[in-house]
Amino acid sequence: TATTLFSGTRETGQPIAALITSVAGMFCHGIWTEWINTNVPSLAKKNDEELLDPIRSTICNSSTHITNIQCESLKFPNLPISETEDNVTCDIKKGLVCNYNGRNSEDHLMCLDYRIRVCCESRQSTAATTKDANYIIHSSNRTTINTATTPPTEECYCNSIPRRKCNETWRENCTTFTCVKEETYNISYDSCEVSEKPVCLSGLGPVRVPSENGCCAKWECDCECQVWGDPHYRTFDRLHYNFFENCTYVLVEEIVPKYNFSVILDNYFCLKQVPKSCPKTLIIYFKGNVLHFSTGNKITVAVNGMPVNFPYNSLGFNISELVGSIYISISEIRTTITGFQNNFRIRIAEIFFLNNTQGQCGSCSRNRNDECMRRNGTIEPSDCCHKTAYDWKVDDPNKPYCKSAPTNVPCVPPPPLPECKFGKTVCDVLTGSVLEKCKVEKELQDYFEACQYDHCRINSTKIDCSSLEVAAMSCKGAGICVDWRKFTNGSCEYACPKDFIYKPCELHDNNYCKNNIVMPGQIFSPAVEGCFCPNGMVLSEDKTQCVTSCTRCKDSSGNLRYDGEAWDHPNDTCVHYKCKDGTITETIIKCSHQPACSESNKKWDTVHCCFECENEDNCTIESQQIMISKDNCSAELEVNICHGYCNSFAKISLYTNDMDYNCQCCQENDVTVEIATLHCVNGTTTNYEYTSLKSCQCNVCEIK
Repeated sequence: TATTLFSGTRETGQPIAALITSVAGMFCHGIWTEWINTNVPSLAKKNDEELLDPIRSTICNSSTHITNIQCESLKFPNLPISETEDNVTCDIKKGLVCNYNGRNSEDHLMCLDYRIRVCCESRQSTAATTKDANYIIHSSNRTTINTATTPPTEECYCNSIPRRKCNETWRENCTTFTCVKEETYNISYDSCEVSEKPVCLSGLGPVRVPSENGCCAKWECDCECQVWGDPHYRTFDRLHYNFFENCTYVLVEEIVPKYNFSVILDNYFCLKQVPKSCPKTLIIYFKGNVLHFSTGNKITVAVNGMPVNFPYNSLGFNISELVGSIYISISEIRTTITGFQNNFRIRIAEIFFLNNTQGQCGSCSRNRNDECMRRNGTIEPSDCCHKTAYDWKVDDPNKPYCKSAPTNVPCVPPPPLPECKFGKTVCDVLTGSVLEKCKVEKELQDYFEACQYDHCRINSTKIDCSSLEVAAMSCKGAGICVDWRKFTNGSCEYACPKDFIYKPCELHDNNYCKNNIVMPGQIFSPAVEGCFCPNGMVLSEDKTQCVTSCTRCKDSSGNLRYDGEAWDHPNDTCVHYKCKDGTITETIIKCSHQPACSESNKKWDTVHCCFECENEDNCTIESQQIMISKDNCSAELEVNICHGYCNSFAKISLYTNDMDYNCQCCQENDVTVEIATLHCVNGTTTNYEYTSLKSCQCNVCEIK
């Protein structure tokens, strides 16, 4: 490990008035900037880039320029980027660019997330000079300090934040710092062993697991057990069998207890007309706590008998609800459990459980020959698991009929699959081109045969779809994402609530609001499918909707409103409110004209504030300017007219079987005689008598 004495910048990026700074042997005759991370890769945009051109003019002030750049992965900050699996470059002219290379592994569905920082150096100098003998000395193998300077007799400190005493040592970001004096520090970086990527005998892709302090990582293998359908079992070492009894059984338990971990499976007859069982409930024990996870008619989770809200993070369990499925993580033993209706997957780490499991899921041992084990430790042939499964029955007070259920059932080869003729089904997706890429890595024939079997015996599309679900999960375990549901013509649709979107392979749960703060969602490994908020949105405090911000407003009734949420005044439909950046804005609608008409004839706007009248008598008196001329005499008069419309109809009479007409016109109702004065061209005047309207109404149409 190279050790460097430097003066200048702390690992956090906060500048210290400095002579020279150095990071991992990279010198800076100025100061290092804060870390920059403007882009985050996703399954939709797998590349990552942190380009310098858009920020070059602003990242350093006008009297400095960029002389060096440092790039690192957020996940593995101490790992040189050249040792990652990514095709990534770090260039002082361009910045950082990662082009996703298409290599799929369980934790490599996209580029890692990278960040950069640069050295801003004064344009007046390109090298630091100092007369202090405690200058910077860089050595690839040892630390060298010129001790020509007389050791200080006064109390010695470094000008760090917080201030440190000389010879004081501390750690930041996988780096050990020792204060030498003032702006000079001794730093050393954690050394990480380079491990080759293994091929896991379980058929799963290896997992890159960070060390306890997060500074290094190593490859590890997992074992995975699946139970689905009516039900079908795929053991930790990939042995497939069917078991149809409806009692309660041990799926996984430790042979030698180390972590007090076990999983119990409660089966039930999912269709009354067919005596075949389906997995309904998992009972998970860990360190004295009990988690009940049911996927019956409604997904429910309870810990130590108490229902929980999602996301849940306590007693060693991290639980996320994905609408229609549940994801449970026990990070202490690197175990994950995923469940849909009639479908469970249990994934455990070899480092914790290799050669130490038993139950219906078999032994996580890299050996198929010991999967079919009885309670007394007897190992039966690999075609006997459907009989040794009886041995793992447990007493269940809710199933008294299971007390007499058999155990220690002799080995008899499983019966042949029933003959069945059927047309095109969703099972065909498993043999089509949709899963072609996955079939190179995974053997999917067991899932196809299980799907056909379920279709013949049960003929339930929901049960058929469970085989496709577990096949897709198996592909994700190998790092291959398959968006298969859209190829089932809606038969296996994953319905999401309003404003949520379906994602087939997601590595990160929704961030969510808690006490007006955005909380990070948990990381999924491997990827999962489910309903998620669109990009840029987070889950609301009550977990029912997606919102753009966790900032909330309080309305006049004391209710909390989310940023962007709009609502109406409780008593006035013309008054509306909206929460924006913690402030409530009020909008009042003014109606330009509100005519008089009956309620039944009012045509309201979309917010029920303003209206127009329709299909109603609207006969009114209006004034009009006209010119009257007679015998070379004339005058401009304002006269009244009747204007508007009246109800009219034509319909069949049920009594006479003839047409019944009602034709109404807007006509005069009351008139008066008026006299107007006309002015003549010879300079005289004359009187003119005319009829003036005083009122109008709808009457039967009659030409007078």
